[in-house]
Amino acid sequence: MSDDTSNSDPNPESDSTPESQADAGQRQVPYRIESQYVKDFSFESPRAPDVFFNAKHAEAKIDVAVDVETKTIGPRIVEVTLMVEAKASTDEGVVYVIELAYAGAVAIGPVPKEAIPPLLLIEVPRMLFPFARNMVAELSRNGGFNTLFLAPFDFLGLFEAKMANQQEEGEPAVSDVE
Repeated sequence: MSDDTSNSDPNPESDSTPESQADAGQRQVPYRIESQYVKDFSFESPRAPDVFFNAKHAEAKIDVAVDVETKTIGPRIVEVTLMVEAKASTDEGVVYVIELAYAGAVAIGPVPKEAIPPLLLIEVPRMLFPFARNMVAELSRNGGFNTLFLAPFDFLGLFEAKMANQQEEGEPAVSDVE
């Protein structure tokens, strides 16, 4: 019995000619996240430990702000930073504040120039968001509070707001990519 299965194709219907394999090798993705990293991450609970002896902290109002920034770091390489701030407060004051700047270094593939802003302000943040969401959830729990699960975020809406702001103020929403 032979264990040599290197020549067998798991999908006999597939086109596995050398020409099709070369074409598949030529296909390039529109972007690739080269690395992901935390740029800044902080937790403050200015009223601890007293806040834990007051049941009102469980009823805190939580305000969440999300933003995206870009910075060109090389030829067709852009740092996309997802910034999240969560602030829990009661009528007695701030319960806790979480600030996170979570970034990815993104290599931009062969895409038209007009596709770059939505790629960097919508698609890449959608890829980074689950990681940032998890970090915020764990930190709120580790801080002694109820776990804060961030709701899915509308990056398309943020993109549209940034584009409208760009038209009004003339500042680019995305750093210039060569």
